[in-house]
Amino acid sequence: MKITSIKSHVLRYELEKELGYSQQYYKHRTAHLVEVQTDEGITGWGECFGPGNIALANKFIVEKVIQPLVIGEDPLNKEHIWQKVYNLLRDSGQKGMPIQALSGVDIALWDILGKKTNAPLYQLVGGICNNEVPVYGYGMMLQKKSVDELIALFKEESKQIKSKNFKAMKMKVGLGPNEDLKLVQAVRDSVGKDFKLMVDANHAYNLNDALYVGKGLDELDIYWFEEPVAPEDYEGYRELKQKISTSIAGGEAEFTKYGWNKLISCYVTAFSRGALSHCCAETQRWSTTLLKTLRCPILLPGFLRGCFRAVIRPTVRTEVLFRSGRYGWFWRRRNICIVPVIRS
Repeated sequence: MKITSIKSHVLRYELEKELGYSQQYYKHRTAHLVEVQTDEGITGWGECFGPGNIALANKFIVEKVIQPLVIGEDPLNKEHIWQKVYNLLRDSGQKGMPIQALSGVDIALWDILGKKTNAPLYQLVGGICNNEVPVYGYGMMLQKKSVDELIALFKEESKQIKSKNFKAMKMKVGLGPNEDLKLVQAVRDSVGKDFKLMVDANHAYNLNDALYVGKGLDELDIYWFEEPVAPEDYEGYRELKQKISTSIAGGEAEFTKYGWNKLISCYVTAFSRGALSHCCAETQRWSTTLLKTLRCPILLPGFLRGCFRAVIRPTVRTEVLFRSGRYGWFWRRRNICIVPVIRS
């Protein structure tokens, strides 16, 4: 079997209202699907992370840079293809868009393997471990409104999420230290003190502001404080972990097993997050070489918007999360295997 072509499909739809996080606001959702075709008629589908116009840049990388390197290759030789492309792109970027693009191709090669062998991918990576996986709610995105208006919106939305029988939820912050603590306090009051609440800053703060917010979150019994500082600020992460009680989550912007090994070896987070559609899937190597040496739980957000579930079979006790619809993320405190599927 040979790869005959690779095509990119950038999909976009307009939101009912503008939403955002600490770094930007947006009116559209974007998904970037990768289609790998073969001479046997088997087609594999993958997905690249990359919102907005970044998806257009990744489309160019997939079709104009990666495709010429892998045309004629056997798609079942996933390891060879990954190493070939990564080595040839190494001088141009070991992180960022080249790896996001390669991730979409890699996921598609796993899809081809499953179709070729007529086996679900969970069997190919070790077998099923659970029949069901609980979820946690996710919402309370930022909007261009006053803090008082957002407090009212966040209270109402958190009540809606809790009413759907979720046992935990996550909210966005990033307006400023004092404003953010007001938002978190409002949501904590809304859901009650015994409900798990997580806070995601999307690297909004410098270290001093993150420490200020973190100490405030300690008083509100927050389950984790996600991406408080810039992803490359390992020292900042380490100091936060030492000086506040709330668990720190990070790693969403990390790439490949090389970056993840550094992140984990520095002991900078209590929870580490990875996104297979942009950290570079390379799933079996990622799970076996990285997770065997874990010093903290792994959180795996989907970032596979409506198309794929991630493939992972941790070898240690973990917390694993995957997006499911508007509010849900898969969540389980135990060893699990999540099955990749394509929605119809």
